[in-house]
Amino acid sequence: MKLLFYVSKSYSYSIIHPLIKYLKKKPEHTVAFYLFHWTVNDFPDEWLNYKIFELPEQAIEFNPDFVITPGNFVDYRIPGMKVQLFHGLGIEKPSHFKIRPHFDIYLTSGPYVTQRYKRIQRINKTFLVQETGWPKVDYILSYPTDDLKKKFNIPQNKKIILYAPTFSPKMQSANDLLPIIPDIAIKIECYKILNRKR
Repeated sequence: MKLLFYVSKSYSYSIIHPLIKYLKKKPEHTVAFYLFHWTVNDFPDEWLNYKIFELPEQAIEFNPDFVITPGNFVDYRIPGMKVQLFHGLGIEKPSHFKIRPHFDIYLTSGPYVTQRYKRIQRINKTFLVQETGWPKVDYILSYPTDDLKKKFNIPQNKKIILYAPTFSPKMQSANDLLPIIPDIAIKIECYKILNRKR
């Protein structure tokens, strides 16, 4: 079976990382990548042994059975079943549930998203829906955390706050929240100290 990963955004690499790790154990599958030029520099070195295409003609000639993309669009000219991987947390956005042409299968992250897509599927009837989870979150949750502060040169006594705002301009909160996050962290620490004394 031939699988083509269609990479139009650099964030796709962390999403498909667990799938590539799994496919390494499945030599019966041939894996290739179709990369948009702005994603080439971020391509992981560990995957350089796979076929890499940068022209649509190359991807068409590869003739994949499945074209897998963690994105909203795929080139209809490339043969194979078109598969959209779940790739975002912004399920409150109306565009999240917009059905784009050319996808044959939507792989969803969990029950809420699956139910919404299944309702649309009953009306649209042009695609399948399968709940698979979200590989990117799987990767984040299993990321090795030993010595992270040392690895990133962060003093041991410093706290780390993970803040992951969306990049969608209409939905992003970074401009408003970044200046006040340090104050929030201090207030949380004070609250913990006060509660310990009670």
